[in-house]
Amino acid sequence: MDLENPSTDFPRRKGTKEPRPEMAAPKKNGLFQRFATLPGAIIAFVTVLVVVAVVIGAVMGTQNKRNKETITSSVDITNCFTYPPGFNPVDFGLPPCIDIDNIDLPPDFDLDDFIFPPTFDPKDDTSSPTFPDDPAIKPTPSPGVIPAPQPTPESTGNHFTCSDAQFLQVTNGETLLVSGTTNGATEPALCGQRGANVVWYSMIGTGNKFRITTCSPNTDFPTQVTVTKDCSSSGGDCLPSLIDPTCTVNTNGASHEWITESGQRYEISVGGKSAGQQGNFELQITEIVLPDNAYCEAPELVSIPLGGNVTVSGSTVNAVESAKCGEQGAKVVWYSFIGTGNKFRISTCSPNTDFPTQVTVTSDCSANSFWSSSCEHRINDDGCSVNTNGASHEWITESGQRYDISVGGRSAGQEGNFELQITEIPIPQNLYCSSPELVTISPGGNITVSGNTAHAVESARCGEQGANVVWYSFIGTGNKFRISTCSPKTDFPTQVTRTSKCYSYSTHCEQSLTDDTCSLNTNGASLEWVTVPDEKYEVSVGGKSAGQEGNFELQIAEFILPDNAYCASPEFVTIPNGVGSITVSGSNVNAVESPRCGLESDAVWYAVIGNGKVFTVSTCSPNTDFLTQVTVTQKCYSYSTYCNSALTDNDCSVNANGASYSWLTTVGEKYEISVSGREAGVQGNFELTITES
Repeated sequence: MDLENPSTDFPRRKGTKEPRPEMAAPKKNGLFQRFATLPGAIIAFVTVLVVVAVVIGAVMGTQNKRNKETITSSVDITNCFTYPPGFNPVDFGLPPCIDIDNIDLPPDFDLDDFIFPPTFDPKDDTSSPTFPDDPAIKPTPSPGVIPAPQPTPESTGNHFTCSDAQFLQVTNGETLLVSGTTNGATEPALCGQRGANVVWYSMIGTGNKFRITTCSPNTDFPTQVTVTKDCSSSGGDCLPSLIDPTCTVNTNGASHEWITESGQRYEISVGGKSAGQQGNFELQITEIVLPDNAYCEAPELVSIPLGGNVTVSGSTVNAVESAKCGEQGAKVVWYSFIGTGNKFRISTCSPNTDFPTQVTVTSDCSANSFWSSSCEHRINDDGCSVNTNGASHEWITESGQRYDISVGGRSAGQEGNFELQITEIPIPQNLYCSSPELVTISPGGNITVSGNTAHAVESARCGEQGANVVWYSFIGTGNKFRISTCSPKTDFPTQVTRTSKCYSYSTHCEQSLTDDTCSLNTNGASLEWVTVPDEKYEVSVGGKSAGQEGNFELQIAEFILPDNAYCASPEFVTIPNGVGSITVSGSNVNAVESPRCGLESDAVWYAVIGNGKVFTVSTCSPNTDFLTQVTVTQKCYSYSTYCNSALTDNDCSVNANGASYSWLTTVGEKYEISVSGREAGVQGNFELTITES
């Protein structure tokens, strides 16, 4: 058979003479010059026969009436013109039977000019005209639906050699049933059990799956079927089968299924399982239409509205490709979408999913490993209470990246119907320390921001790093800042951290799990520190431990430091001549530096110049409202010989909060004086009196 021009090898109608060389097409100078296509040739040919039959019928005085679908004559019909199998003349307004023997044809009319294939499908001829009332002719079945087989009579020839194989073509999910016999066969199979002789058929692959079987109850001997691409093949290109595991009606049956290559010719043999076994058989050839999204390289593209979701229905019946990772035994179908930078969730949790499913996600169709970095899989949906067959996965997508999703069974052989939902979940833009939300605070003011850690993906840089966090940032001013989640709207146990280096997990990072000043909400946490001017600080909020997440309110407050907050920049005090003393008012609220000696507490600083007299410093005033400590030093960096402190003022009867210290000054020497609380955290207002004597 010539595959390049298969029509030249189609079996001829019995009784016709051998074909002439030009018989593959109608005569170019004959009556049917304008009917070059197969349907056109059939219609033209039959039209002439009908016209002649009508004339003859009129001459003979026929009285028969014609209906709209059939045309008959009073002449006894003994030899009907045989239409090609699959061609229904009624669809084209033609009579079901034309008596060829009783029609006088024109002198230049030759039946041998019209050779038709054994099966007819107008859809195979793209140049065919549009047929009235039936443009589709044969509907394409849905994937997985196999039409009932229609018996096709055996054509002429015995097909006992591979080179003389009977050409059969099945398309559009159809099934073709062919009856045959191996009685008299002379050529053995090319592979498998080669003792028994076989008969041959051929077909052209379509890219779909094909199944051949002799399971019919009309097969009366033990059969073997083989498939090969080449009549000379006997090795890897030849596939034998001795059994049909799905056949319960006949143990004589054998079958084979394979994915065909589009345009590839296949040779099929049917014979006995061993030498001497022969008989009659029925061969069924079925095209199993694959899902359009059967391969990762050709998935179904899904578009998801921003922040929305899409549900698609599908089936893994007739799927052929395994997942790229996870449980790879079951076959899958594929979908794809383009990432947006947001989180996406895929799920088969729908109650319409009727088999145990697995979902996988890959950004590389070539990935084929459980451990592949580009492939992840899930075999369950922890959030699904409506269907234990469901599976789901969530991840943060990369903007512009294509993701391929597969849906299949959890193990080999599991298949069925499913609903896949793909949901885009908009996420905060402050998921990473490198891209925090920038917050601006007015001088001495505060700002409150609301947030959620439900979609957080990055851990804190220090502290309890199990829980994921979101990030904020601000610019330091040199003043004290406080961050706190003490708000009653914070609904989960929080941790706050601050760092000035996103990559650092140590010296540049502090964390807090509590807010000791917060009586409103035990979920709160807070931190205070003195910022460096123009330094950028990253602040994180997350759970105290892994899995803790929720909503929060974060307050960031700036506290203006006193001008004399540091020993290195004290407030200078000069005693007026002839007065002998001076009193200054102050506060250590928002103070940040401890005295150089004495107890650790936040202090503010003053300075005097010695004149050789005795100086006394005292906070004994009734306006001092907290327990004070005073210290005197000559060197801000010294904590020993140059530093003295006093916690009380023994001469003060008006205020137990007061403290005082006296010393002999040296002319021209600078002395630094600090006022602070007697305990850490003790703050308030005071009056400091400096007296010379």
